[in-house]
Amino acid sequence: MGSLVVVHGAGVRGEGIPRLEENIRDGIAKLDPSKPGAGALKGLDVKSCAWGPDTGATPVRIPATLPREISTRAIGAAPDEDLVEAARWALLFDDPLFELRLVGQAPGPGVGGVVVGAALPAESAAAAVLALLQDPDPLIAPTGIPAAEFGVAVNEVAASRELAAAANAVGTAADSDFAEATARSIVATIIAEYRGTPPGLAPPVVESTTIRDEFVADVAVRLVPVPTRGAMQWFKDRIGEFLVRKGTAIAANHRLRGQEGSAGVVGDVTYYLRRGRAMADLVAKSLQGLSRPVVALGHSLGGIVLVDVLSRMDHPPVDLLVTVGSQSPILYAYDALERARARHDGEEPFSKQHPPFTPWLNIYNRNDFLSFVAADIFKSELDDETLDIVDRELHVREAFPAAHGAYWYDPLTFEFVAEAVARIPAVAQPHP
Repeated sequence: MGSLVVVHGAGVRGEGIPRLEENIRDGIAKLDPSKPGAGALKGLDVKSCAWGPDTGATPVRIPATLPREISTRAIGAAPDEDLVEAARWALLFDDPLFELRLVGQAPGPGVGGVVVGAALPAESAAAAVLALLQDPDPLIAPTGIPAAEFGVAVNEVAASRELAAAANAVGTAADSDFAEATARSIVATIIAEYRGTPPGLAPPVVESTTIRDEFVADVAVRLVPVPTRGAMQWFKDRIGEFLVRKGTAIAANHRLRGQEGSAGVVGDVTYYLRRGRAMADLVAKSLQGLSRPVVALGHSLGGIVLVDVLSRMDHPPVDLLVTVGSQSPILYAYDALERARARHDGEEPFSKQHPPFTPWLNIYNRNDFLSFVAADIFKSELDDETLDIVDRELHVREAFPAAHGAYWYDPLTFEFVAEAVARIPAVAQPHP
């Protein structure tokens, strides 16, 4: 017998702790006996270190920090216009042509009869968009966008199949609503390129909704100088319903519940980085006096705590560290861990003489935006390719944030751990 100590992640409370342990027991039980280390892993005594109830953050004060209209808004209340527009632009930043694509795919009035010698709506729309490149300076001057970037966006939208299909579906390129949708696509194409730009470094149009909305309006007027509406009413009704639903999903009536739920993700991590000594001490105590080999498995923040605990000179007797969906590598890069890298209480930072704990298995998946790889940064910074730090990737067909908890439902997680357990050298029993 040996011991597998599960250190839960941020936000796990109440029934979540035994459920996590149950999921891990179930995954181990289903492990194919023919896999390397399966027998050794199945022989481990699984137990949890429930640090959350005693040393984690609590969400009880959150309602007092929210604006009153947010904390009291009725569930199901229709979002206001600001939230609907926020939803629209959230979608546009992910896909600048999404409105045009929906117009082109939805059943609408259509092109109708063909007039000999008349340009198709698609041709007229493309020509109108390209005409924006004639004297663009008055349009872009308030935005801070270089003329070259404006030109790229204009040409991209003008040449898109989405614009052509949408114009033909509407039946005319001279509709003001269609022009506004086209203008939003152009502006979103520009702004999308600045996603991730640090605050203060992007052009004003990226950070000011006022400038953005005025830019859209100016472009739309250039496209259709004389207001003409009605051809897209069928689409406005449908997209309006969709945006209301999308707005509700990100609306203030969800903010309170979201803040409470994220107390674990944001609150626990912040709490730990500021005053996590008690949390780390509790985890360290849970690793003492166990039958060997001892496998310490931490999910998310649990992995951060374990990396810190096992970085102590007097760390508990552990034979294998497993981190799953861990932020330890990125926090190490930020120099934000308690003991790793930075000097703390007279201890030396990580070095060849004081390396991170190994063997260390780090499991991640690309769809989990809270998971990071560990081997490269530690090996490169310590200039030691012999460090026994192994990254293993899961290919999870799940979007974030659900991907952050999907590890326990993938058999590969337990195969990876079993392989690592099989490599643990024999240890003497018992350990004090």
